[in-house]
Amino acid sequence: MHFQNLAEFPVEMLHLFFPQNRRLMGRSVSKVLKRKMEQMPHTTFLLSALGEEYITSNFFSSFSSARITLVSKYPWRPDSPWFKTLCDLFERGTIFEILVLKVEGLSLSYLSSKLLPVDGSPIASTIRINFVGSCDDLLDSWSNLEALFHVIPVQLGVRIDSIWHHHTRRPFAGLLRDSLALLRHPVLQTTVLDLELYGPNVLGRDKCRIITDALPMLSSLQSLNLAGHQLGAEGASNLARALQSLPRLAALNLRGNALAADGGTA
Repeated sequence: MHFQNLAEFPVEMLHLFFPQNRRLMGRSVSKVLKRKMEQMPHTTFLLSALGEEYITSNFFSSFSSARITLVSKYPWRPDSPWFKTLCDLFERGTIFEILVLKVEGLSLSYLSSKLLPVDGSPIASTIRINFVGSCDDLLDSWSNLEALFHVIPVQLGVRIDSIWHHHTRRPFAGLLRDSLALLRHPVLQTTVLDLELYGPNVLGRDKCRIITDALPMLSSLQSLNLAGHQLGAEGASNLARALQSLPRLAALNLRGNALAADGGTA
């Protein structure tokens, strides 16, 4: 593919990388290409690890008239430079078309409180939050997260990770049951929900019933990952019946569950 000059370059093909050397940042994109980007009605930024470390709120000032989609797959933490940048953007009144953030543990509560509009104007048309942590973290963060549901459409990805459960003495079965009950929230039934239970044999056959009982109430569930939990044929059969109540489910991962032939075809 050949372009006579940078003005002909299709910006939708462009990926920006922010080098560690700040002096190179101004040289990484030509003025012609930068102006063309600033004139686009909709601009999407996919942040790299270096981008999260070095990008500043001033960078976005040139795109004030554009609809901005900002995507980060790296965990948002209150002690990171990226946290300050994001807070600066909120204070400046930057409004995103779509904001996609990953958050771990109890940082979910703090992030949810920061995303709440201060003057009544939401900071994004749609927010996607990808959460990784324990059931305890989800339960403790719920009040701020629920408040966010009522002002901004929130798409929620939940990864319950067994590694995060070392700090609690509460029985996992009860925590899981309480967490799934929260995910039945009416607001979530009109948006997008993804659920993953991660860790070797976190469920087992005895706790599988907790999942199968809750699934019919999670009507917005689009993906479910239960890999590696040794559900067995009986658990798979119960799961198959529960899945019939999930018309929006598009992805299902059941690898490593010791499914017998009858369970695999239930």
